[in-house]
Amino acid sequence: MAHTDARARLPASQTLATRLTLQHPKRWDVDDPYLYSLITELISNVKSSIAYVTPFGVRTLTFDPNKGFALNGRP
Repeated sequence: MAHTDARARLPASQTLATRLTLQHPKRWDVDDPYLYSLITELISNVKSSIAYVTPFGVRTLTFDPNKGFALNGRP
């Protein structure tokens, strides 16, 4: 599990970028389609909040003209 807390006062038209690092992530694979859940919570001054859950997988994709496509280092 990883966690980051980014707090900022933003007008409606502005965005906030942050970075999160997973130590030793479990890779998504065809045989084991493991997904993480990213939870983003927006809190206003009036204490109302909105939470978004975004599923995602961690994987490495490579394309080689001689070897072709590889997923997580496997052809």
